[in-house]
Amino acid sequence: MNTKSLLMVASLCLSTAFAVNAKNAGVKTYAVLFSEPTTVGKIVLPKGDYKLKLDGANLTFVLVDGSKTVTTTVVKIDNGAKKAEQTLVMTDKSSDGTLRIHEIDLGGSTMKLVFTE
Repeated sequence: MNTKSLLMVASLCLSTAFAVNAKNAGVKTYAVLFSEPTTVGKIVLPKGDYKLKLDGANLTFVLVDGSKTVTTTVVKIDNGAKKAEQTLVMTDKSSDGTLRIHEIDLGGSTMKLVFTE
């Protein structure tokens, strides 16, 4: 393989990598752990490690093992007074004893996700 061909292949690989990154540039991800089943909206999430993907007003919960994905659009984005050092999930117990998420403070940002249901 000559030098010109090698440079062409390298530039093609780099442009593909930049295109993939540009496509996902607006999507932020955060990690959370639920130690027991937790309700978001009307959906019960099993306990486990989740990745949160925020894309505009859409929030998706993805179980790290890939077995469950839940997308909710019933989220209001507020800005707090200061940056959260880590991602915090605020829950409360309903009358039947299940945990219900009412707010998530996103680590490294001032964004707070507020669930209205």
